Amino acid sequence: MPKEFLLIPPGGALPARAQAGLRRAPATCPSARRRSASPRLRQAAWRFGEGRLDMAAIYGARVTACETAATVTQDMVYLHDANGIMREYVPEKLWRDAQPLQMADGSTDIVSMQGASYLTGVMPR
Repeated sequence: MPKEFLLIPPGGALPARAQAGLRRAPATCPSARRRSASPRLRQAAWRFGEGRLDMAAIYGARVTACETAATVTQDMVYLHDANGIMREYVPEKLWRDAQPLQMADGSTDIVSMQGASYLTGVMPR
């Protein structure tokens, strides 16, 4: 993944004159994390829809989705400062919903170990 990317508005690409004035955002920003997770999730969903169960892709997609959701929502709460932890505020709701994803059906650590054992054929101890 590139270390930087151009910020493009949701409506589409900007004219070349406007792009020259855009600042570059680091790859650690929430939008970059979400974009880096997207191809892996699409690939796993497409293979599952085609009836090809690629367990490595499924494990990888689940771990990537859970970790990305938790990290992005945590960053949202931090960005909104004290408002981010207020009850019934959108960032707090999303953060509260993302936390159980890491624990449901085993933690992401266990799922990533299952994926590694599937790829290598060696069961973890």
